[in-house]
Amino acid sequence: MEILKLRDIDKYYGDNQILKNVNTTVREGDVISIIGPSGSGKSTLLRCIIGLEKINRGLIEVNGKVIAGFDENGKKINIPKQVVKEGYMNMGMVFQDFNLFPHKTVLENVIEAPLIVKKMSKKGAVTLAKEQLDKVGLLDKINSYPSQLSGGQKQRVAIARALAMKPEIILFDEPTSALDPELVGEVLNVIKELALEKMTMLIVTHQMDFARKLSDRIIFMDKGSILEDAPPEEIFNNSSNTRIKEFVNSILV
Repeated sequence: MEILKLRDIDKYYGDNQILKNVNTTVREGDVISIIGPSGSGKSTLLRCIIGLEKINRGLIEVNGKVIAGFDENGKKINIPKQVVKEGYMNMGMVFQDFNLFPHKTVLENVIEAPLIVKKMSKKGAVTLAKEQLDKVGLLDKINSYPSQLSGGQKQRVAIARALAMKPEIILFDEPTSALDPELVGEVLNVIKELALEKMTMLIVTHQMDFARKLSDRIIFMDKGSILEDAPPEEIFNNSSNTRIKEFVNSILV
């Protein structure tokens, strides 16, 4: 089943084109890593998918429904607000810098969206939050504030917060880039567990070994374009693309 489909996506900042004719499909249970050099448009792509940035051309579909896009004449499509809302509610995002509310406890951070966006009861939201915090190994930190947590713990709270919305797909934007090296493993282990549970995920990452072992597919981006979308071994061992070969050789030295 196709959860997410991107068709001919372009994104500009002024005259600077950040995304160029991006096309891909994400199916239920896919774990897809997006790799490539810095500045290639990887994070911008995720932000466009979840609506934090607006595309300038193309279509974004969630479960077969267009939630953002333009027609063949370049005119923005008028989409019912409820369709857009439902589409974005099917997605969660984990940012590289955590984005936790510093004045709220771990529990309060996790229940915020279920209460406000999904209109859950306080009791239901708390029960759900405890389940997700237990999943990421932080149930004992439920009353702590972000300032009392390590970077790895903050990121695990951010993952629990995303899971609490019961999304069909989670987008990870370099989830370990802000962490000290010794804390990276605890976050990657949580993502590995989600992969074993067949959680659909799009992961922008610089952790090449992690991407290679965990992913069903690798998307390689450079200068705003997808150069290749293939299984990990095809990207790392058998790519015919010169730019990808150069990148792989540089990181494996």
